[in-house]
Amino acid sequence: MAIWPFGAAKPSAELSSKLVADTLALIPAHTAQEICQHMDLTDEAAALLSPLLTPVEFLKLLIEHEHWLPAVQFLAYGLPNREALRWTCICLQTMQQTSDDPSVTSLVGLAQQWVRQPTDENRLAAAAAAKKTAFDTPAAWAAAAAGWGQASEDAPDIPAPDVNPQLAARGAAGAIAIAAGQSQQADQVYCQFLKIGIELASGHSKPV
Repeated sequence: MAIWPFGAAKPSAELSSKLVADTLALIPAHTAQEICQHMDLTDEAAALLSPLLTPVEFLKLLIEHEHWLPAVQFLAYGLPNREALRWTCICLQTMQQTSDDPSVTSLVGLAQQWVRQPTDENRLAAAAAAKKTAFDTPAAWAAAAAGWGQASEDAPDIPAPDVNPQLAARGAAGAIAIAAGQSQQADQVYCQFLKIGIELASGHSKPV
């Protein structure tokens, strides 16, 4: 945990202040528990959860306690897959994870293409590319998330067998976590990424 200079506002405090009752409008769940049932929370994060907490209230607690990874996971699992991966792609662009490496650029591009046009063709292309990786980079997890992604909450009752909304959320969160973890200032980067995610979840969409 970082130590902040006396008198300086901690990034978590500034970020937490942005969470008010009408934020996270794109998260369909009414309670945090609805989202957390699909996640593996750390013991510390689980201790903050109670049945009546709203998604806004729980995310605020996670941020205030600087539980960065659970906060990222919670937001990714709470959002529809397409918006979660939109968030991931913007974060990777922010960290210049597209890089000059053609393979990385290709993987991120496939994830972006699915966000722009969530067709089965684009999903399968992303999945095929991800399977050729060692799943050790943010770009690989972004492509994998697209490969598992559910195009919308109104998807057919019987989706393709390889569509898995929970795995897609895990992949989107994993890409963000790996990218943040590669920074020497991980706390600040997590805050930056969460700020982007909160803005998106509040309806302020951005192109990828």
